[in-house]
Amino acid sequence: TSDITSSGYIHNSRALPLAKLNRLSKRNLYGNSLTLSNDNTSVVFTKEPFNESKHTIERDTDGWLEAIDGQKPWGVDGCIPTTGLASITINYKDKTYSLPEVAISNIYEPSFLEGQCGVFVGSDNTLYIAMVNGDGAGSYIVIWSIADKELKSMNLIIPF
Repeated sequence: TSDITSSGYIHNSRALPLAKLNRLSKRNLYGNSLTLSNDNTSVVFTKEPFNESKHTIERDTDGWLEAIDGQKPWGVDGCIPTTGLASITINYKDKTYSLPEVAISNIYEPSFLEGQCGVFVGSDNTLYIAMVNGDGAGSYIVIWSIADKELKSMNLIIPF
């Protein structure tokens, strides 16, 4: 797959900080699973150890990691990841929806720390799932937007 990059400006009257939205505030961390929920919705995040034998690894001439399964790996800076995001499942009162594999396949070193993983609810019931992940030098932010119980967008951002 190819990377799609775009840039531009958004007027501040069109931007609403996630921190101003309601968030799923109940939190349950158990092993490799994190559940964030409120009375109507729960989002379950699962991570798993990275198994190098299940992937195609590409390295540069100096031996540094360039790609995993043909994609830029997010969360690492030239090294093999230790963990990957296995799934994100949203449980509504009437439906269960899992983010597609393509939306989580190159998300490495996920963090379930409070303040680094959150689900925010917009006025139109759009869910914004935000994570700050990475191994330090490979840090990044990922935000998925789910509306009408399906993935609408995914944004990967290097915050510095």
